[in-house]
Amino acid sequence: MHKVVRLFTPFVLLVAISACTWGELRPKAVNVELLSSADVAECMLLGTATGKAKSRWSASRTDMSAVNEARAMARREAVYIGGNVLVEKSALLNGRQTFSVYSCP
Repeated sequence: MHKVVRLFTPFVLLVAISACTWGELRPKAVNVELLSSADVAECMLLGTATGKAKSRWSASRTDMSAVNEARAMARREAVYIGGNVLVEKSALLNGRQTFSVYSCP
C-alpha cells in the first residue's frame, strides 16, 4: 500500500502541473482575435488551426471551459504560423474545433 502511495503522488503532481499550463496563453496569443468570416475580407488566409480540450474525458463536453481550451490552443497555433485572427470553421465536436487563421492589418 505504501509503495502505491509513493508512485501515485508524483503522478498526481505531474497531472496538476500540466493542467495549470494547458490553457495559459502566451502574450502574443492573447492578441489573436476571434472574428466572423465577414470581418476578414481584407485579410490574408494563412492556414488552419485545430484546438482541442485538454483531456480525453472532456471530449464529449461542450461547456465553456472546453470551448476556451480549444480556442487557447488554436490561438497559440495561430501565432506560430503568423496569424492574428481566427475564424471558426467548425463547432466544438468531440473536444476538437477547427479555425481558419488569418493575418489582418
